[in-house]
Amino acid sequence: MERFISKSLLDKSIFSSNIKILSAAVPIKLIGDFQRKFKALLLKMPAVRNVVSIKDDKTQKLLLLDKVFGTDTDSLPEDLQKFLKEKEILIEEKQLSIGYDNMTSYEALEKVLPKDVIIPTGFESVGHIAHMNLNEEQMPYKYDIGQIFLDKSHGIKTVLTKVGHIENTYRTFNFEVLAGEETFGTTQNEDGIKFDVDISKVYWCSRLSQERSRVIEEFFKPGDVVCDMFCGIGPLSIRAAKEKGIKVLANDLNPDCYHYLRRNIVQNKVADFVLPFCMDGREFAKHCVQESNNKDVLNKEEEKKESVDSKSMKKRKNPYQKEEEAKLVPETEIITPFKDRSFLHFDHVYMNLPMDAVEFLDAFIGVFKDANPDVWIRDDKPKGIDKGQGLPLIHVYGFTTENQDKDKAKEFFTQRIAEVFKECGGFTGDKILRIHNNRDVSRVSSMYCITFRLPEEVAYYNPHKRQKIEEKEEE
Repeated sequence: MERFISKSLLDKSIFSSNIKILSAAVPIKLIGDFQRKFKALLLKMPAVRNVVSIKDDKTQKLLLLDKVFGTDTDSLPEDLQKFLKEKEILIEEKQLSIGYDNMTSYEALEKVLPKDVIIPTGFESVGHIAHMNLNEEQMPYKYDIGQIFLDKSHGIKTVLTKVGHIENTYRTFNFEVLAGEETFGTTQNEDGIKFDVDISKVYWCSRLSQERSRVIEEFFKPGDVVCDMFCGIGPLSIRAAKEKGIKVLANDLNPDCYHYLRRNIVQNKVADFVLPFCMDGREFAKHCVQESNNKDVLNKEEEKKESVDSKSMKKRKNPYQKEEEAKLVPETEIITPFKDRSFLHFDHVYMNLPMDAVEFLDAFIGVFKDANPDVWIRDDKPKGIDKGQGLPLIHVYGFTTENQDKDKAKEFFTQRIAEVFKECGGFTGDKILRIHNNRDVSRVSSMYCITFRLPEEVAYYNPHKRQKIEEKEEE
């Protein structure tokens, strides 16, 4: 049995009041015409009907007009006044007794919060959970805020606010339940795909849905393979597989993420397309490249590296859950065997870990120097195309540290990436193919996605070979 939290001492009597509005006594036969033409001008108030019967009069009904007009008939739009005059419809004042149930969340919060406190206008929803980020001025009123949003929001059973910053290795945040049930496991629907998630154990951000859509549509092509280094519970990985039939190597260090990733792979029937891992990001990246030398995989019959149309995936006979689960290694295993050669050459590296992802780029320094050339270097490459053409596109995320426009942000990230790659030649801004401002996270910080192809001098860097060259130059 889940425990219900109710810390609010909300006095609902403070919301009771009387208001006066205008109403139109409209003949029954004209009501439909009136509503079609002036629907936007009718009263919109929770738990209040804007068409009401008139006692002892079955020939007409009262249509209540929006409270913004007050009791001033001159404030009504000209076309409405003309209609009323032509149809000889009478306007009269009506008094309404309203209370808490008749108010929107914003109107109720206006009654509760002091005028100098900003009224919260929304929240991030994760299934049945409303996740808020209340500021310091709002915190003294947090339980009333939580109760109001619980009462006024359809489908919400739990309201919580984040406390502090995400500072732990697994990117989970501390929170306090303000109202509702202490239930943190839920199901989130994103673009028609369902994800099981427990926000007390794993990281989830619904606001990144649009960004995931952008990357999938703008960069992922049929036949691509994606290396998702910090996949969480798999929103990008599973969506790419489900929507485009793309194969994905999906990894997260958090064992709870690994658990929910596997669970979401099974329930979305993409076990043939998404391989789950639970490893350190750097080790995972190196492992995926080193697998190009795995003879067991190389000797398997090579499958064509092409996508499966998402519509045809839906038409296939849905396998039973046990059949999908059988395709996964036991959950105690952290390394999933590669299934065939089509997984060996990945075309994209997705690094959505904004706090640290740029620093994790060092995982790719020299990692390709011992990679299987049959997998990573095109023998049939056209003239003028170097071997680096087959290297993956990197999509790395990061936060700016001050208020910067796109040009300054590009310079900022170029310097950060150059610092990571300094031992193998650095990095220049002309290598960036796309820089996208995903969202502003505060008044002084924005989240960007930087896309570039992994430089050949980084991928094939060999410190021993460089040392020999330097020694020869000194001679």
